[in-house]
Amino acid sequence: MTFTYSVDSTDEAAWHAARSTTDDGQIVVTASEVAALASGGTSTWANLRAEKAGGKSRWGGNEYTEWGHEREPVIAGAVHALYPQLLANTRLVISDDDPRWRATPDMIGETGDMLCQIKTVLWAGEKWVAFDVPKRYYDQCQWEMLVTGATINLLAVEYYDRLEDGVFVPTFLFEDPHIIPIERDDARIAEIIAIAEQFVGMGEPDTLDLYLADYARADAREKAAKAEKEAARKLIAKEIAERPGGKYVSDLGSVTQGQDTTKTVTVLNEARLKEKAPKTWERYVEEQTKTTKGRLTITPAKDKEAA
Repeated sequence: MTFTYSVDSTDEAAWHAARSTTDDGQIVVTASEVAALASGGTSTWANLRAEKAGGKSRWGGNEYTEWGHEREPVIAGAVHALYPQLLANTRLVISDDDPRWRATPDMIGETGDMLCQIKTVLWAGEKWVAFDVPKRYYDQCQWEMLVTGATINLLAVEYYDRLEDGVFVPTFLFEDPHIIPIERDDARIAEIIAIAEQFVGMGEPDTLDLYLADYARADAREKAAKAEKEAARKLIAKEIAERPGGKYVSDLGSVTQGQDTTKTVTVLNEARLKEKAPKTWERYVEEQTKTTKGRLTITPAKDKEAA
């Protein structure tokens, strides 16, 4: 099997377009997508199909993916020192056997028979071995081998710790990345090809599905932004508490930490009034007519296993 180099991921718009459909409009499936389809349920399939139809990507990344992007060139350099034939890659590659199948391997061997997939992983106290590599990473590696014809894909893992203040640091700073050789598994490749074929055979999504996918993307961005804002707020609160006077002003804004206060307020306890003096309560109760506009409820789908 041979493959053809396509657009570079540095041209983000062209790269996303080439990951969506072929030049003649056929649905494309990439390595990360087939891994998601193989492990996801009905909402994963529906969301991805709507994204393909709408030409947009739901995932915008977060602090963890940013850390991975930051570390990838460093890890690639360490892998290249161990395997000089492996070169860093940022280009989409297309299978010459089926142009619908595409991938962007992190590193490609000069002879094309070896690949490398780079991952940064939160340290959980134990390094992975071949049999406990997460299924989604295994399938991603297998798809890349399908597209390129490679016979081995090195999973290069760098573990990291996330400190209390949100800073990321490599767990093993002066060690080479943990490398797990993933050998080509033609039986599994056949299974994920069948999954990909089933996905591209799905019908066109309803217009409302396209809008729901847009809503889900916005919802995910909103939640990520809210979490980021809250994390920044906690750091600001911790820092200002240690500053004399509880006030700070700069070109970026200002922070003021007021003093805690306690005061007594008077409120009408309607429930108690109705219980103890029902006649008085009835004298001051008025009937009013008002129209309440029907509420639009939008609930992004939760994943359910496909039947």
